[in-house]
Amino acid sequence: MEIAIIEILLWLGFGLLLWALRESLNSVEVELTAAPPVRRRTPLPPPSNPQTRVGPIGRYADSPIHEFAIIEGRTYRFECVCPRRDSNRLACHQRWVPPGLVYAECALPSLQPGSQEQRTGARSASRRQQPAEELAIDRH
Repeated sequence: MEIAIIEILLWLGFGLLLWALRESLNSVEVELTAAPPVRRRTPLPPPSNPQTRVGPIGRYADSPIHEFAIIEGRTYRFECVCPRRDSNRLACHQRWVPPGLVYAECALPSLQPGSQEQRTGARSASRRQQPAEELAIDRH
């Protein structure tokens, strides 16, 4: 009698397991047959055309990469490379320039005649030339 009770309990447990499996597979089937959610594509921003480019620093896709670009009167600095399909993810301060260059807005230091940067730049250039001149003198 004890064996019969154990066997009946095992069969009831097995039936419960089959019922739970059927219910979970039905919900998976409903999810698989449902229509996929509609994705709204955001339009890509138009590419920017720099008026001026300053300081070539490399090449990408057979085009030069410039350190600075002036777009619509504002100064931008090269930041990274980005394919066209991802250009809608750019921040508001970034511009996409073909063939896939991203420029971020920055402040370009202006060198006015007689400014501090220009004077220190001239002094550092003359310092760089002095050792070369001294070496040339020592060789003779």
